[in-house]
Amino acid sequence: MIILIMLLLYNLPLVPMLTLIEGDSGKILLRIPVNGNDHFSIEYIHSIHKTPVIDTFYIDSNQNIVVDQTTFDTYGVGMPSDVEKGETFTIKNGKFVLNHLNRVLPYFDMRVGQVIANHQFIVHQRKIPLAKLTRPGNWVRFKVQKLSLLQLMKGGS
Repeated sequence: MIILIMLLLYNLPLVPMLTLIEGDSGKILLRIPVNGNDHFSIEYIHSIHKTPVIDTFYIDSNQNIVVDQTTFDTYGVGMPSDVEKGETFTIKNGKFVLNHLNRVLPYFDMRVGQVIANHQFIVHQRKIPLAKLTRPGNWVRFKVQKLSLLQLMKGGS
């Protein structure tokens, strides 16, 4: 009976992990353990304005990724220009901050910039260049997956 319980526990998906998956190959690039309301950001240089943008996300209690905030320096093409119901807009330290976006996503895909963007993944006070995880031009899927202890030990998906 104890062995059966241990087998069940080892196979039961319990541990939520923010997983970055290489789009072309399906290869796991990175896994980060997350809890509800953990935040992460993607920082990049806007291709037209050549100014920094920081998009901030959090993980909700259903293991969805929620777009929470965007911070940018310059108005223009490709940048938000109005505020939707429930959102707030402020200027902080000379930067525009659009907050409480509340866009719930089961996952999202992002193409790693080839020339200007220099996408940086920021989580748990670590800054990781996405071009070090996969080649520029490739796309990466960001997804929260619950893994079992067995999957974690094997390093599998």
